[in-house]
Amino acid sequence: MKKDTHITEVIFRKYKPSHNFGVNDTIVAVFPYEIFNERGDVTCYEFCGQHGEANYNHIINTMTTPATEKESAELKKHLEVGFGYNFRIMKRRNHKRFLKNAYAIRNQ
Repeated sequence: MKKDTHITEVIFRKYKPSHNFGVNDTIVAVFPYEIFNERGDVTCYEFCGQHGEANYNHIINTMTTPATEKESAELKKHLEVGFGYNFRIMKRRNHKRFLKNAYAIRNQ
């Protein structure tokens, strides 16, 4: 697939075994500025569930730990080749920017 010209910010995280039914090394891509619904949940992607929604604070602070570049390489490649994503990898989101996007969705 042709690579997108739009840059998409992404945070790659690894589920803690205690929050992933004991399975190790499951990686999730969290799109911190792609608002999924009016509650402010964000879009995420993982191999088993594809695109879906997640509460940012819960998935970042409770369910996952940071994924290394090596751990996230397979999912990153899958998203770039299969969907054409052009990523900017981040470690955390800017809360003011998130609020701006969330308010824009609510006021549509």
